[in-house]
Amino acid sequence: MAMAWGMTFSSCEKENDSTGIEMRMRNEDNGDDRLTLLKVDDACYDELDHEYEYSCVRLKISNSNNFYLSGRYSERDIVCVGNVNGLSKIKKIPTSGWAQEVAVQPGQGYIIRSKNGASSNQLQYKTFCKYARVYVEDWIEGTSGGIIGAVIRYEDNWKEE
Repeated sequence: MAMAWGMTFSSCEKENDSTGIEMRMRNEDNGDDRLTLLKVDDACYDELDHEYEYSCVRLKISNSNNFYLSGRYSERDIVCVGNVNGLSKIKKIPTSGWAQEVAVQPGQGYIIRSKNGASSNQLQYKTFCKYARVYVEDWIEGTSGGIIGAVIRYEDNWKEE
């Protein structure tokens, strides 16, 4: 009977998904970490900053604990794909639900896209975009309580399976 109980218990454990890169990302008030994704190969000269800058997307967490995107030289958005059991379980690119900001929630997956082509036709997004996928593993709590960020796992330049 103990053996049967042990087998049942182990089958309920969370699957260990070590796909991608883990990062502890703090929100704006607690370190303002950012993750730079989806760089393109060619750099553009920025007249204002007097330096070359790559087209990229920066993922950040707001004080409201929402993911939002910033960056230069690209159109970008993010979508929550719902509850998944790890980064490797994010497999399909949705056709709707894309936004500029989405709530950060442990156990949920996200896809980020950066448009890098001349076409705005929705049907051609798979051809003219680069993608990254993100999974939120858990919250980061401050020493005096409260959420100060999230532990994420991500894969840059991801392609749909």
